[in-house]
Amino acid sequence: MEYVFDVSCSDLSDLQSSLQRENSSQFSGISDIWANIHPFYVAVKNSDVIVGVCSLSYQEGANSAEIFKLYVVPEFRGRGVARALIKEVVKFLKRNNVDEIFVEVIDESQDFWEKILVELEHKHWFENKYSLVI
Repeated sequence: MEYVFDVSCSDLSDLQSSLQRENSSQFSGISDIWANIHPFYVAVKNSDVIVGVCSLSYQEGANSAEIFKLYVVPEFRGRGVARALIKEVVKFLKRNNVDEIFVEVIDESQDFWEKILVELEHKHWFENKYSLVI
């Protein structure tokens, strides 16, 4: 797997199409992969095909960021792709002097985020949002 930082929206169009196809048969929990405020995308590729993305609100020089969306195509789920992608995102943000990451969760994703975030230290829970001090 290869990680690509600051991916363009046009490079993510096939992944968005995959999500739309998935949602046409059953709702996956998110309707799109896009972030709206200071969008920054980190993708994971397998054999030059993007199979997952983490959509962030991140601006260079800022000391905090927010994970808006995380999506992995169905055929790559259950292989640790999302977990590895989140770890790469956290490493990237640490290298860029971000010291706090926010993640808002919905009931359907609570267990998923608990499993991933339990490995990261200094997590704080308030209402429906995690704050990770890294």
